Amino acid sequence: PDLFRPAKSQKHICCGIAPWGEVQALIPEAWNHTAIQEVNCTEISGNMHIKREGTACSYCLCLFQDEVVFPHCCSVRKFGAAGIDQGSGQLYCQ
Repeated sequence: PDLFRPAKSQKHICCGIAPWGEVQALIPEAWNHTAIQEVNCTEISGNMHIKREGTACSYCLCLFQDEVVFPHCCSVRKFGAAGIDQGSGQLYCQ
């Protein structure tokens, strides 16, 4: 069981520490937004930094470096917008 996988992780990016101690991102699958993709952020390399997985990991690693308490999730329903997702109560990812 994944301890930082919230029930509302669909349409959200969630950052956490994997059981083996590394930063991990949970993101909606590209073509199936009800499925969740787990990304081990230490495995991102090359041009993956400009793809969805790399972008989510850059966000999570930045939060980790800023010592944000994990787990931490943000909504991608209105990516880049200020405010709170009324459906989940999470801030929009910016």
